[in-house]
Amino acid sequence: PKHPDFNRRFYLLGDNPDAIREVFTDELVLFLESNPYYHIESNGKAILVLNKERLLGVQEIKSMIYFGLQLKRILHSKSGQNS
Repeated sequence: PKHPDFNRRFYLLGDNPDAIREVFTDELVLFLESNPYYHIESNGKAILVLNKERLLGVQEIKSMIYFGLQLKRILHSKSGQNS
């Protein structure tokens, strides 16, 4: 496998395997591999990012916001969107 750590840590499931492969570019996979602290789910229309099952501290919230902004940038760069 091209990304053994990603394949070990993440489980991708969907009706369209080709579309999943198109979204999960090397850039996105490497980004997710380098941020092992988050649990991510999507229904195809929205993304849910979870960290811990407790209230987060200020620094943890800032880190999660930064993660979300970086994830948005990567996903939008793939789709050609800028906002």
